[in-house]
Amino acid sequence: LFFKEKKQIAQNTFEFTFTKKEPIPYISGQYMQWSLPHHKEDVRGTKRYFTIASSPYDEDIKLGVKILDNGSTFKKELADLQKGDTLLVNSVRGDFVLPTDTTKAVVCVAGGIGITPFISMLRTLLHTKEKRNLSLFYFVNQREDIAYKDVLQEVKDTLGITTVVSLSKETVEGYESGMLTKEMLGVHIKSITDTYFYISGPPMMVSAYKDLLISLGVKRAYIVTDFFPGLE
Repeated sequence: LFFKEKKQIAQNTFEFTFTKKEPIPYISGQYMQWSLPHHKEDVRGTKRYFTIASSPYDEDIKLGVKILDNGSTFKKELADLQKGDTLLVNSVRGDFVLPTDTTKAVVCVAGGIGITPFISMLRTLLHTKEKRNLSLFYFVNQREDIAYKDVLQEVKDTLGITTVVSLSKETVEGYESGMLTKEMLGVHIKSITDTYFYISGPPMMVSAYKDLLISLGVKRAYIVTDFFPGLE
């Protein structure tokens, strides 16, 4: 891939855009191995697995990444890419993809940068104009952490998709507060029976929300999980 541009989409969060030399077939929600060799790499190495944030219909490949000051040398090298610089990708993988049965109700639950696979899905729905019974719950610390506001607003306006953003460290009118609960689901979801739940985010969040859904009677087979092991 060839680096094209970088833009900030939230606090400490950036979207990187790359042009591709040849077609890369993938399904929204899948990830690839990204390789960025560089000098004086730290023990975390030169390779990462990142979910693709673009839609397969997009001309370019997009990657959403959170970068902190104490991050890895890989992230620092990524942040310093110049237009035309190259990055290697391979091994498209993952089964964190929407059900092929478009009549199934789907609830997407994202924590932090775990929003990226859902952004790929939403961008695909915007392109195909496919109507799905889909809702998105997005959990961040504060408003400055909300990424992809433009995509979330567009799917709400054009496709009628329910988007619920919840803040854990501040209370703001128009947003939910705190973590996912039975009560929060009850306000926004008519029924969890025969509903697929997709959860993406930090491991502890994914595990806790999976346990919550099982305790509410959601079938294990209807809970699909993905997790982001760290910010390195």
